[in-house]
Amino acid sequence: MKWSNVYNLPGPIVELISEDLYHGKRDTQLKAYLKEHGLSEDIPHFSISDLIRPPRMRVLVKRHYQEIVKDIANDVFRLLGQAIHHLLRDGAMKARLQGRGYYIPEERMFTHFESSNGKMVVISGEPDLVTPEGEIHDYKVVAVWSWLKGAKTEWEQQVNSYALLRKLNGFDTTALKICFILRDFNLRETLQEGYPKAGVQMQEVPLWPFQQTQLWIEQRAMLHLKAEQEKDEELLQECLPEEMWERPESWAVSREGSSRATKLYKSEELGKEIAHEAANADRDSRNGSLKKNDKPFFVEHRPGERIRCHLYCDARGYCNSWKEYSGAAFGKLK
Repeated sequence: MKWSNVYNLPGPIVELISEDLYHGKRDTQLKAYLKEHGLSEDIPHFSISDLIRPPRMRVLVKRHYQEIVKDIANDVFRLLGQAIHHLLRDGAMKARLQGRGYYIPEERMFTHFESSNGKMVVISGEPDLVTPEGEIHDYKVVAVWSWLKGAKTEWEQQVNSYALLRKLNGFDTTALKICFILRDFNLRETLQEGYPKAGVQMQEVPLWPFQQTQLWIEQRAMLHLKAEQEKDEELLQECLPEEMWERPESWAVSREGSSRATKLYKSEELGKEIAHEAANADRDSRNGSLKKNDKPFFVEHRPGERIRCHLYCDARGYCNSWKEYSGAAFGKLK
């Protein structure tokens, strides 16, 4: 990957963001595992992070990695996440060395199996933390709005996959928890209803049965293997709407001057119909005038959006699906 520095950020920030320490460490551990089990270095390997990504996205990034250009400023939040993970790992190791609990931070585990097409596959994963009680904790450095939405499906898949790896390596898991570290937490806002009362929040997610997780991992591995073998990039499986974080187009019914919609509708005609009925209900039956201080309703079209594609996918410049979608969306706005 090539890095630009449009905003002329300081050298140390550039060095830390552009240097890939994670994959170097993982590759060293993978080689040791393959050697220990007498496996060929040509065997496909997927980390749990790989598996939860859309196959199209992962394959396109892999194939065009040397061509992709990204600006340093766009990855500053990743630097924040890495710094916090590093400090928490050191804190866990300090507690362990001082006898305050056998914490296991960032220890990679491996397994391998023969897929349904007869191909051997290696899977690995590295939980952020395993507590002395056998709980898996995964740190997420996010905005408050992300905490309000709760744990994502892919995070639930991620930590359950870690639990399966622990099981295959002889360890039981007692609970799975997402640790939300809120990067924009504001103490002044805690008086508001629904706002978090502290800058760190824990959320437990369901622990799946072993067979469910095993099936999920095997199915995801097969999808990624198929994508790897697809030579024609235009034939790669399309990303699912939830993988693209897609927001479908909608029609919002609002009052004039209001910053929030009264309600959202997927159908333009339904939105107009509801707005018309609401306006009629607001009118005084005796003289036909609007109620005092009430403003009329109107319908606003809100275009659909593929948020991950637009803002967070490094492969979008090489994805024919995104080019077609963005071209059509631009055409609608003209």
